[in-house]
Formats: sequence, structure tokens, C-alpha cells
Amino acid sequence: AGFRLPDIFLPLGIRRLGMRGGAGLLLCQSARDPVGVRRDKAVDHRLRRPARRAHDHAPAAHLERQRAPAGANEFIRLHGLPPLCATAYTIRGAVASLAAAARCAMMGASILRGDCMFRIGCHISSAGGYLAMAKRAEALGANTFAFFTRNPRGGSAKPIEEADIAAFHAECARAGIDRLVSHAPYTLNPCAAKPQVAEFARMAFSDDLQRMERTPGQFYNFHPGSHVGQGIDVGIEKIAALLNVVLFPGMTTTVLLETMAGKGSEVGGRFEQLRAIIDRVQLQEHVGVCLDTCHVWDAGYDIAGDLDGVLAEFDRVIGLERLHAVHLNNSLNPCGSHKDRHTKLRDGCIPPEALVRVTQHPALAALPFILETPNDDAGYAQEIAWLHAAQK
Repeated sequence: AGFRLPDIFLPLGIRRLGMRGGAGLLLCQSARDPVGVRRDKAVDHRLRRPARRAHDHAPAAHLERQRAPAGANEFIRLHGLPPLCATAYTIRGAVASLAAAARCAMMGASILRGDCMFRIGCHISSAGGYLAMAKRAEALGANTFAFFTRNPRGGSAKPIEEADIAAFHAECARAGIDRLVSHAPYTLNPCAAKPQVAEFARMAFSDDLQRMERTPGQFYNFHPGSHVGQGIDVGIEKIAALLNVVLFPGMTTTVLLETMAGKGSEVGGRFEQLRAIIDRVQLQEHVGVCLDTCHVWDAGYDIAGDLDGVLAEFDRVIGLERLHAVHLNNSLNPCGSHKDRHTKLRDGCIPPEALVRVTQHPALAALPFILETPNDDAGYAQEIAWLHAAQK
């Protein structure tokens, strides 16, 4: 009996592996990088056979040893993994390419649980500065967090103090916080019709990306915006045009387009719209996606009844290698309502167990999960603790 990979890995480029006898090893490297700190570590994992599931497939023929494809090192660079040589990796006598091993290391967290940290956090107020954010996150039991780069309903940004950012880096290294998912202000509309609104979007976006270089290698999430009657095609063109203005060579931040609910004239309610934006961006290596569970549910993607199918569709249209973060929220409305009304994890129309499955899915489990539920600190601490307990 051989180790079997779920079908969801097939769109990711994981080859169906033929099995031979023996314990076998998956050799990989991983980097758990506290913000601004680099630590490379070589890891080997003995794989245990998971329980058979209905959609598991039979093992295929044994693969011959092969060199990794040319794109493997680019995949590793995009995901912040340390450089690896382009060699083959063996699983129970079967050989998977470096790209497949890298995808397993990044996305197969349920298989490689010993090396993949479950990252869960929430939005933290930036009013007290960077060090205060890290301490508050740790107090809530979080090991990642999101924050607004400036006033979410306005436009002002607090100056970054040298002592504060230095203390923040040290605190993150001590606490093991290695992923930040910053958020653009809600007032930033990249496809605005009014010139002054469009100019604010350019100014705020550009300034935020410069500020993000003080926390290198992290994520900047933004809502694609609303075309306000100009039409979806015009909206897509304007969003891409803005990205082509503000992105710059050598930047370390990955900009994330957020999946939206499709409310009103929102852009981003379908995966195809996000792909159309990415296709028009020149520096595509700096662009990814953040999946919001409330938004995709309200947009009509049934993550409760067919999570595998939704992720396979995402991979077909956009590519799961571009998915870098998840906003974990429940919804007050049924699937396909196009309303965008967040609620607490155990209170909405998405079954709570379905949200737990999202955190445990092999294609998602290594990503940072950010709560945007209507909670106070005590409520966030309870939801974070509940999700940690669900991973055991």
C-alpha cells in the first residue's frame, strides 16, 4: 500500500507518485523567518500514510530520476524559501521534482505538519506603533497579524520611528512572528472615476509600499476597488495601470489583490477578474492574491460544500502559487448573496467545521490566516484558541 496524495495536488503540479517499499524520505528546506531575520534549515520528514479518502487515487507508475524544471527556483524565490539546488527529491523510492517538493513544503502542511507552523492572527491597531502591535498579537495568542498602513477611513499615516521599528523586529524574532499582512485603507480605490480619488490611490499606494520596506518580505493587501459605473473592463484596466505605476524593481513586498463578494460595482468578485488584472501587470512576480472566506462565499464559491473544487478552480484560473494569505471570516448571508457581511467564526452561514477545514487543507495550511470578525480582544483570543485546538 502506498502513500497517496489527494487529487487537489494534481492541478498544483504534484505528480502522481508510484510507490516502492521502504520508509522513504522527503528532503526539503524551509525558512521560518521572523520579520527581518533569516534562518535557513534543512529538514527531512518521514511520511506517514494518511487515512484513505473517497477522492484518493491509485498510485501510478514509478517515476525516473529527473532534474528540476527551470521554474522551480523562481517558485521558491517567490515564496521566500531559501535557495535549493535543482536536484530531485525521493518519496518512498519515487521521485518528485524540486518544484513538487517545494509545493509540498509550502502547501502540504497537513502532510508535513512537523515543519509547517499554523499561522493565525487578527487585525491589530497600529495606533500605538509597531512594537505595541507585536506585543498585542502575542497577548492574543497570535503568531501573525494584519494592520492598516494608515487611517482605514481616511488617509493619514503615522511616521515610523527608528527605535520602534528596531524593537518591533527584535520582538517578532523572539515571539516567532514571521508573517505580516498589512492592509490598504478602505478609501483607496484604484479604479476610481474621480481624478482626485484616483490620485489619492496612487499617492497612498506608492507611499505604503515604501513604508513596507521597513518590514521586508511581507504582504500588502488591498481591495481592487469599485468601477462606479465605468464598467468592469475599465476597472480592470485602471487597477492594472496603477500597479504598473507603483510597483518597482527590487521591492520585497508582495502586493495582494483581495477576493471580493461582487457587491455593487466591485471588481474582484470572480477569479477571472483578478487574473485579468495580473495579466496586465508588468512586474507580476510582486503580485499575489489574498482569499477572503466571507467574500468568496458571498460571491458564490461554495467553500463549505466543495472546497476542493473551489481551490481547483482558483488554480486553473489564477494559480495557487499566487495565493499568499487567507482572511478567515464567516458570513451573515447565504452563498451567492453578494452582500459582504462578516460575522464571528461560529455564528454565520458558513458551517464552523467548514472554516476549520479551510485552515487544514493541504493547499492552504501553510498560509497566514487573518481574522476580520467583529470581535473585541477577548473574542479574538477565543477564536484564535479555538482554531489552535482544532489543529490537534
